[in-house]
Amino acid sequence: MKSSTPSRPPFSSSKWLVITLVSILSMPSSVFVRPTIAASRSVATATRSRSPFVEPLNQSAKSRSLTPTGATIVVTDLTQKISDSGGCSLPEAIYAANFDRNIAIDSTDPDHFVVTHCTPGNGDDTIVLPAGAVFQMSGIILDAYNPNGPTATPIIFSNIDIEANGSTFQRVSTTGTYRAFAVGFAYIDLPNLGGPATTVSGTGQLRISNAYIKNFKAKGGNGAGGGGGGMGAGGAIYLQGGELTLVNSTFEGNSALGGNGSDQVTSFPEPGGGGGGLSGTV
Repeated sequence: MKSSTPSRPPFSSSKWLVITLVSILSMPSSVFVRPTIAASRSVATATRSRSPFVEPLNQSAKSRSLTPTGATIVVTDLTQKISDSGGCSLPEAIYAANFDRNIAIDSTDPDHFVVTHCTPGNGDDTIVLPAGAVFQMSGIILDAYNPNGPTATPIIFSNIDIEANGSTFQRVSTTGTYRAFAVGFAYIDLPNLGGPATTVSGTGQLRISNAYIKNFKAKGGNGAGGGGGGMGAGGAIYLQGGELTLVNSTFEGNSALGGNGSDQVTSFPEPGGGGGGLSGTV
């Protein structure tokens, strides 16, 4: 499966990841960037003080620590499935980490939960991917708790460390627009399944190591009734709140586009304008 992907540059810890994070400058969030392989973007990282923060590889993020004190959740299925059969997929693993039990939401309105074959989470969890695998993400996860728009995985609202082991996350749809990950706040009622009925909530802290994230696209909604288009933000990862750390990872061909303005003229002299496209990579 690895041979089907284009050749990639070797890792080099002497270069800095260069990413654009304009869309989160107003968010109460932090982004930490460690040395990684090169990517052609301009630096505009965001912290709570809106100043660049670049974390050297030989130092730890002082305001955040994702140590392997929780569960290790091993992904064995490369699809986006959410079901009670087969191995453990990445969406199921994220749910297991968020919920601290091996259940997932496979449909909404109302929520319907299934027991998966993932290891239950237990605090600050590590999700381990197969070495050099290719996760071809062909659509979105219908997630009622993700307010940030179409995303290929459930919203991350717990402390998760994804060890990608050189795996690739790739958007393969030629028509659909969606990002790979969204990090933020969620509040979810869990049923009496895999544990007692309870409520889980939190704000995500995501760390991704040794990953290739390719060809994702976020697009704002189109305007109507003379209105302008919506903002497109977070082409590959949208950080609504919490923290994001990227280690030895490459972003390639990701983009964010604003929605089209309405061409309808109402009481205004001109049609609505197009939406802004922010955060071309992350």
